[in-house]
Amino acid sequence: MLGKDAEAIPSYRKVLELKPGLYEAELNLGILLLKNKQAAEAATHLEPAAAQKPKEFRPVFYFAEALGRERRFYDVLKTSTDRRGA
Repeated sequence: MLGKDAEAIPSYRKVLELKPGLYEAELNLGILLLKNKQAAEAATHLEPAAAQKPKEFRPVFYFAEALGRERRFYDVLKTSTDRRGA
């Protein structure tokens, strides 16, 4: 993992302590965790980001990626189906 990414993770966690559910912090922390092979934790941050902006590509894509890495394929399909109606 890159040094700047390692520094950013605690910063995003602190932001989320102060402002729970903040879209950009949830999204960026989830992406960084995914890059760091922490897919299960990444999904816990990417899911609320995808829920806040279901028509945005990035949160939905990375959430599905995190679920796939955790071999939660049913959840990937369910997420995809649920988002089509959003």
